[in-house]
Amino acid sequence: KKHPYEKMRSRLRPGQYEDWVADSLKLAQEEVFSPDLKRWEVPSSDYKKKALKIAEEQLALAGYRMGDLFNQAFTTISVPTPALQF
Repeated sequence: KKHPYEKMRSRLRPGQYEDWVADSLKLAQEEVFSPDLKRWEVPSSDYKKKALKIAEEQLALAGYRMGDLFNQAFTTISVPTPALQF
């Protein structure tokens, strides 16, 4: 409910795997591994909330991408059958 398909549709970019990787790397570098995160320290509650929000959104995006790939792979193609003659 938080991340409806229609809202995320523009970010799906089917088959553009290199773009998916680049987007994920950028997100990790700019948002996840931020200066707020200190080695050997417990992350702040604000950081945890932000990380959870990002994770939920990325999981929804991945689910939609996977669903679209499955739909494409398993779509039934109608093949005309020859008329039977008796």
